[in-house]
Amino acid sequence: MHLSAESLAFPVDVAPLAHMVELSWPRLRDLALTGRFSDASQVSYMSRLVGSMCCPRSLSIQVAQLADHPRPRVLQKHQLRSIDMQGLQSLTLAYPNPDDAIFTVAGPSLRHLSLRDWPRYYTRFQWAFNSELEGLAMPIISSSECLRILARMSMPRLQHLELVYEADAMEEELLLHVGSAYSCLESFELHQYRSVSHGSIAVRFDRIAEILRSVTGLRILRLHLAYDQADTLTHGVYEPWAPQEADDELDCPFLVRITHRSRGRAWPFASAMVRYGDAILAIMKESGGCPLLKELYLLYSNNGPHRWVQFFPSHYPKPWTGIGAVSVDWDHKDENDFDFPPAYKSTGRRVRV
Repeated sequence: MHLSAESLAFPVDVAPLAHMVELSWPRLRDLALTGRFSDASQVSYMSRLVGSMCCPRSLSIQVAQLADHPRPRVLQKHQLRSIDMQGLQSLTLAYPNPDDAIFTVAGPSLRHLSLRDWPRYYTRFQWAFNSELEGLAMPIISSSECLRILARMSMPRLQHLELVYEADAMEEELLLHVGSAYSCLESFELHQYRSVSHGSIAVRFDRIAEILRSVTGLRILRLHLAYDQADTLTHGVYEPWAPQEADDELDCPFLVRITHRSRGRAWPFASAMVRYGDAILAIMKESGGCPLLKELYLLYSNNGPHRWVQFFPSHYPKPWTGIGAVSVDWDHKDENDFDFPPAYKSTGRRVRV
């Protein structure tokens, strides 16, 4: 198998990594690692396995990291001589290390780059109630570190970009870099978090929309933002509870099903989310910005599963619901329907090579 395999995908906690790194993988071009690290030795084996690839085409490392060994490097500097990254088209790294040597050599052929989180950072408050997550880390990068990574990479062909970070003083410069550096960018997904150590610094949603308006080829935009409840845009916003009020107020026949829950709801409320979406679309369409934009998604959770709420630009046909056309689709997708990394809980089955 190791002499002919071109693609491998497996959870590291059920694979014999120690044995695999001793084998030759001359044709391996696509590698996807999931699961969770169970000890530090697996971290070094992962790096050796990646380094054994001759000319990788796609690389995805979405492995839950150990609390005592966070941000492991995918490639070490001494491995750069033996690996050719010129053909790498897709790179996905969860909780990346800004000093990883892979960012020195990857880029010229990249069409997809995801500097993300796995497990998702917004699940961190649930960890205390889940024994499966004990001993794991969520070492999210800052916007400064994210900018440092992107500045090291030349990606003239980049079409799809995902960034997850904690905001700091360099966040706006990072977004300006995204808005000007990637002329082929078609889709962008952004997860923005406020940092406790940096106070409440975070670029506002309207400024983000203004910056991204310059990405003329953008077709799909997904935003998970750290909204400020003090925004004048949403000052005095209330939650409509009666079905007729929901339909009339927000043009959203599905709203009551989502918002009719306990009073302990997380911000933003559904009514505020609609206003954010409408405002973002309006800003991005000013002065002819983003003429190709066809899909805007905002991530929403009301003390339940996170779901992407879709907003339709005015120039695109709107779906018919039976009561008329709507500009907001609350029933679009759970986040996992877009992006479902394999679970980090072991299945108990071993991978044979």
